[in-house]
Amino acid sequence: MGWLQTPDWLPSTWKPVSVIHFVALLCLWTTVMFPGVQADSCRHAGSDGVIDISSLGNADNTPRFKDMADDNSGGIWVYSYNPCYPFSEGDCSGAAACQASPDGSQYFQCGDQSTASWGTDADSGKMAITYTNHGTDIDRKTLVILICDQSATDPKLHVIGDVSNGEYHFELTSKCACPNGCGGGGPHVTVEVSISIGWILVIIFLVVLVVYCVGGVAFNRIRLEKTGVEMVPNTSFWRALPGLVKDGCVFVISLFPCYRQRSYEKI
Repeated sequence: MGWLQTPDWLPSTWKPVSVIHFVALLCLWTTVMFPGVQADSCRHAGSDGVIDISSLGNADNTPRFKDMADDNSGGIWVYSYNPCYPFSEGDCSGAAACQASPDGSQYFQCGDQSTASWGTDADSGKMAITYTNHGTDIDRKTLVILICDQSATDPKLHVIGDVSNGEYHFELTSKCACPNGCGGGGPHVTVEVSISIGWILVIIFLVVLVVYCVGGVAFNRIRLEKTGVEMVPNTSFWRALPGLVKDGCVFVISLFPCYRQRSYEKI
């Protein structure tokens, strides 16, 4: 089965391997280099429609809601929040939410935009977005509860503030908090769950694996009239594989001086 042998463009020093093994290595590399696409911080697809808050945030690195007073601190702190897009303010960078003193002397990032996670708030039963930040002093978390109001064409942010040590609650009221309230379901909306390049190659790998096994066995049985274990494609390679793996492990270990065997030093 020549079409399953090593491609001509691979280095001649490579031992003969089938295409399936090359694809497996390629899948492993791309899965590491290109992790899964991050959950969309702007949209959430649910059974009742798509919540799209992309129109509520500023895309110019500034917060839509800036220096908002809270209910709990008595004016000691103010908060800034930007839906969908990251912003910078003081010491906060790539932020979804930022806590600051009114005089601008202190800033604490309450949540990173890249950590946006959609879910249902256990207390209110409403859809909410959670943002987290691992700070140098404490870990912080911001919960933004989405309040659906079809008449609220101008979004409003109610800042409750620090409800626990490092946990902050906001309430965002807007028609965009309603399913399909702001462009949800339109052609530009992307579903939250997406497939990464690595997973696409894993699927390709599985398809090639099936073709390799079924096609190889069929070819060896029908065309070459082989029987038993000889019907397995590239039988000699699979028999040699344990030894090749062992040799590879020994070679890698020999690269570390503290584990290098004396026999290798003599050789």
